[in-house]
Amino acid sequence: MPDIFSKCIHCSICRKLHGAAFATWGGVGRANLSIDKGGELLKAYSFSKNTDSIFCSKCGSPIFADYKPNQKKIYLTLGTVDTKLDCPPGFHEFVGSKAPWFEITDDLPQFRESS
Repeated sequence: MPDIFSKCIHCSICRKLHGAAFATWGGVGRANLSIDKGGELLKAYSFSKNTDSIFCSKCGSPIFADYKPNQKKIYLTLGTVDTKLDCPPGFHEFVGSKAPWFEITDDLPQFRESS
């Protein structure tokens, strides 16, 4: 799998954190991530025992999800990225708890729970 890839997460917690039908996360290798400025503005909110939401304390935007069991990757909210990313489409995850009013219409792989 490439160092950065996208996944659409349909779990109810991620939907609420994003205020959308699903959250779009890009998995990034921690070793390849650097924060050049604004790191002091990042704060964490533990929304489960395994995952923290890292957000901007100035504007409230969710920036990362830190899934603690996977220390090799951190997940970037793709909606906050202003530049072009070489980020291939990945898959849909937690479709078992997707919003009942949303229909998935693409051909990406779907996983009922975590992949």
